Amino acid sequence: MDEHTFSVLEFSKIKNQLKEKISTAIGELIVENITPKINLQQIFNNQRETTEMREIISYDGIPPFSRLEDISSELRRSAVKGSILDAKKIIKILKVLKISRLIKKFLLKTKEKYPLIRERAEKIRTFSELEKEITQCIDEDGVVLDRASPELRKIRRDIMKKEQTLKNKLETIIRSSRFAAIIQEPLITVRQNRYVIPVKQEKKVKFPGIVHDKSDSGATLFIEPFVVVELNNLLRQ
Repeated sequence: MDEHTFSVLEFSKIKNQLKEKISTAIGELIVENITPKINLQQIFNNQRETTEMREIISYDGIPPFSRLEDISSELRRSAVKGSILDAKKIIKILKVLKISRLIKKFLLKTKEKYPLIRERAEKIRTFSELEKEITQCIDEDGVVLDRASPELRKIRRDIMKKEQTLKNKLETIIRSSRFAAIIQEPLITVRQNRYVIPVKQEKKVKFPGIVHDKSDSGATLFIEPFVVVELNNLLRQ
């Protein structure tokens, strides 16, 4: 079919209208590259599929389609030996797996009078065990859960214990009458990923520690007491 015919048919306009209804990046790419069919049997089958899908929507409702992100780059990367995907990328893959499974389930529950759509649905691969494993390890916000592995659980508990020990030491300093006139505010804060205490600038020499920051006015110094330096180091490892 020549360019003049495409222009007369306003084929580009038709494709743009179709792309507005597409829920996947891959679908948009397919539409962009689509060309008119000339094989009558193929045309007939495509029309039957369209009719079947229209009837499914009319009588069974809209399938659980959702905006599917393109995960092709994540899949290519995961296929490389030794590669690592961060948790958020894994959740991105999980969402596609879940939607694909739900679409297949929905379409296979439709009546037997939709053989072409059912045939397509049967070809959709599902990975329920992989879904389950990902859900067991990562929450929907991309946070790796303690139950992801016994070793991770052990490491996190160890970190919590060290963190609590460190805070207890700082609380002891804050409550001490020895430092009451030196500390600007009786609180524990964080500067440069280190737990510190706000100290009056003019009292710095009386508070042994490392200065990590100061207030805008310069009246307050955020100091890491020497007594917690080792614990802070362990928490940063």
